[in-house]
Amino acid sequence: MTRALRVTAILFAMILISRFGSSETITFAGLANPYQADPFFSPVGPLTFYDFYVTGFTDQNNMIIPGTEYIFAGYYPFEPPPYPYFLPYSPDTAEFDSTSGATFTLNTMNIELDPGIEFYGYRKGVLVDEGNTGTDIDPTTGDPILNWTNIDAVVFPNVVNDPDSLDINSITINESVVPEPSSFILLGSGLAGMLMMARRRLRA
Repeated sequence: MTRALRVTAILFAMILISRFGSSETITFAGLANPYQADPFFSPVGPLTFYDFYVTGFTDQNNMIIPGTEYIFAGYYPFEPPPYPYFLPYSPDTAEFDSTSGATFTLNTMNIELDPGIEFYGYRKGVLVDEGNTGTDIDPTTGDPILNWTNIDAVVFPNVVNDPDSLDINSITINESVVPEPSSFILLGSGLAGMLMMARRRLRA
């Protein structure tokens, strides 16, 4: 019976692990207007962006080269803030947040920052993480090592109206997925049944 309980516990752990999203790298390939930079506020994967523009490197004809797209911070006056919680910053502060409101882990960002740029991780309007250009850097990629867990927004407060100060080429996250109640009920029922059987055998 002990072996059966161990097997059940292992299966339970495997289901929990499988319910958490794997790493996902978000890029902006194919999202730019070939002729000019455009405001960018459409969701990409699980994230929505605010006060960003999407563009890319251009060729000799000033056409954006496919595969070089990136986003940069820039104020756009007709865009409603997507984040539903109050933040103590100017309304034209660049940010991105979870489209669904679910939390995620920010692993890293492939970013180009001017010295002194700071960025903050929030959960339901509460500051939970902060970093800057002095954050630990991966020696291979040159990207900051963040691994911020349980956040739903990332804010860049000191790039307001300075579109040259922040460029983002890609963002790598892990989505948090809440285990389905049915999974808990099924495994809990199985464990309860096995415990009852164990008690009956001990009494016999």
